[in-house]
Amino acid sequence: MQHLNYKTANVTSANMTTKNKTPDCVVTTNDKPNSCVDVPTLKKITVTYEIHPAGKITPKDNQKYGPSTKLNSLPFAVCVDSKVLSMYQSNPDKARDDSPLIRHEKESIRINSGQNTSLYLGSDARAGYRKYPVYEVTAGDNDIVVTINEKYGTHPNPDTDSKPVFQKTENGKDYYTASLTGDIWLKITHKFTSEEVDTLLASTSLSAPAKQAVSNIYAGNFDPDTSGNAAALTISLTPTYQLKIIWLSESLTNVRLNVSQYDAKSDIYTRVHPHTYAALIQAAISTGLTEVQLTSGWRPMLGSVLHRIGLGLDVKVIKNNAESISLHRNQAEYANYQHSTLGNEAEKEIDNFRDALLKEKDLVRQIFDPWKMDMNTSDQNAPTYNQGISANEKLHETHMHVTAVDAGLGFTGSTPATTK
Repeated sequence: MQHLNYKTANVTSANMTTKNKTPDCVVTTNDKPNSCVDVPTLKKITVTYEIHPAGKITPKDNQKYGPSTKLNSLPFAVCVDSKVLSMYQSNPDKARDDSPLIRHEKESIRINSGQNTSLYLGSDARAGYRKYPVYEVTAGDNDIVVTINEKYGTHPNPDTDSKPVFQKTENGKDYYTASLTGDIWLKITHKFTSEEVDTLLASTSLSAPAKQAVSNIYAGNFDPDTSGNAAALTISLTPTYQLKIIWLSESLTNVRLNVSQYDAKSDIYTRVHPHTYAALIQAAISTGLTEVQLTSGWRPMLGSVLHRIGLGLDVKVIKNNAESISLHRNQAEYANYQHSTLGNEAEKEIDNFRDALLKEKDLVRQIFDPWKMDMNTSDQNAPTYNQGISANEKLHETHMHVTAVDAGLGFTGSTPATTK
């Protein structure tokens, strides 16, 4: 309670930094001269979120779950009292540090005592998708630090795990912890509907068969016979030409390990951005491929943030009528990295497929494969050779990765994060 005279007064915390000039409160008392009133004031509290990726695991876990992970470029939007702050209304921000992930100044949120704050994360941070705010805390008298740790395995209580648990008060701060699990990732990753996809692709230059094929994925119209694969979709183009898209069983490995309940066709494949499927299918049709095998799409607990928010899709094998071509390169080949040992015809087929993908700049932001790397398809630079030197180059010795364009998530027109 502040005892103030009749003029407008600013009340400022004693420990305010010079960088943050925001007063703890602004109050207006009565206009009667020489009078005093008691005015209740609210203390300003700083809430800091830190998100730690699940890396640094044992060799046994590393073999089971995959290598150490990063969460740089994770989109987020901040809520106060269940309302998104104005700076995030149109588009989310993207955190730029690896661990702790949210560390730069604007993620330390200043709220009044008694207010609450929460986050929209991943694709759920995108304007229009926001459904599941997570990690809500209510400010008391102390500053708050919320540490969120990614957690491997199946933990089928996303609503409970995403609620911070008080741990201690130390040096005038209240400390909380919470988890980020596969089931939480599933909850906060946007699931596309076939109607949404039809609207999204209506203005593109895709062929009618490509549009229909993509729509079929989100409508669940897969082939009844998967031949031992996770799923398949046959696209009949002419009486003599069919293209088959195959989701290999390994595309669900990380999901099986980290999501407690799901249906692959309705819950997993529909969390991949339609732009990736559209570009791949159109490129395959344009180059006359008869089969494309997919090895990974949406996955919650492995590799970069791009797969976790549904913007990444990996291709392992492409086929034409004559040959099955594995997108895999042996390390020994990098001594002469400008050429492969696949043979002229196979090498030409891969080049044609990549070139067809590069034509879909409105849909595709990145293409990485064992021979070529294109970090930004929208710039004027040609793809560089994969020399097998950088970590990102080595990650793509065994597959082709495609990143979707999504301007609403900030993934277009500038240099993005590396992927796996």
